[in-house]
Amino acid sequence: MNAAQLHSKLRILKSETLGFFQWWGITLLATAPRWLTNVFANDRKLPNLFVKSGSIFDRDGRPVVSQSVTSAAQINLVLDESEVFFRERWLPVASRHRWQAIMDFDFLSNAPFDETEIRSDVELLELDERGELGRVRHAVCKCVTIGLALSAARKTGLTPLRISVRDQKSGTLHFNFLNQQTIQLITYNINKLNTLLIALIALGLVSIATASLDRNIIEIAKLEQQEIDLRYTAKPILQKHGEVMQLVELDEWLRHVFENPARFTNVYEDVTLHLPEGTWLESLSYSERSLFITGQTHDGDGMVESLEKSALIGRAEFTTPLIRNAQIGTDRFQMKLSLRAMTPPPAKERQM
Repeated sequence: MNAAQLHSKLRILKSETLGFFQWWGITLLATAPRWLTNVFANDRKLPNLFVKSGSIFDRDGRPVVSQSVTSAAQINLVLDESEVFFRERWLPVASRHRWQAIMDFDFLSNAPFDETEIRSDVELLELDERGELGRVRHAVCKCVTIGLALSAARKTGLTPLRISVRDQKSGTLHFNFLNQQTIQLITYNINKLNTLLIALIALGLVSIATASLDRNIIEIAKLEQQEIDLRYTAKPILQKHGEVMQLVELDEWLRHVFENPARFTNVYEDVTLHLPEGTWLESLSYSERSLFITGQTHDGDGMVESLEKSALIGRAEFTTPLIRNAQIGTDRFQMKLSLRAMTPPPAKERQM
């Protein structure tokens, strides 16, 4: 047995072991009794404080201005549901990271944001009867909202271990928009019985994987030899096939983008999000990759800089001088916004 064969066997053994653990973990969490899920429920032992409009309130609606309001320095921050966007999809059973990557890509493909502007999390709601598909709920929150919540917590001397959303019906907390180490949260609540259970299951899985290793040796050798033979005979065909598949994927992506009328709505929403405060529009029109807007503003000097921060706007310019309205203290403006050219994302991102 050479080094390449040994490496391949170890790789298959790792894949089988991790796959079994992954399937077992998802099924256990979806079907576990209440007493077992309560062992890992960190939100039951920490006080819950509510965040709204950049301020922190207790469950009675009183503002929290210092740590003296609660005896614990570590808390759970609960966001208002109106500040979080929710979606649900049925997806094949996979890792939590894979689910989040799929849902994030789908969300960012249809929203005027990039990955640096949002925080997201996923949770498994249920499994289908065959245990092959899971109903996954996806929650997205703006980084600005998370920043305001953390800033409010720092002012009061509190340390949030979780920023989540509360279910109005059951009163339980869902999701976590903080980048916490999952192992730390589990270790904080796990007891000796659960540790022993996990150790016994791990030992059994290692025994099963070791027993199946011998059966895989012959198959691995055959597959490696077949791979070497096919590599020499099918290399030109595979290269052409890869080029054709890239063109097909690019064509499908372009059709999806240009046949989706929602992209125009995203442009209009993005413009309104980047207008300075104290600014309102009176008219908005679209012509040949340009937007023409008119309106009133209290910050005429900062409009160009604010609008050009948008990922969709390449250039912002006034088409006429600002006209001062002395009665209400605003400037009337007319502007032309040139949109950036749309370019397809890399192939790896389109395949997620």
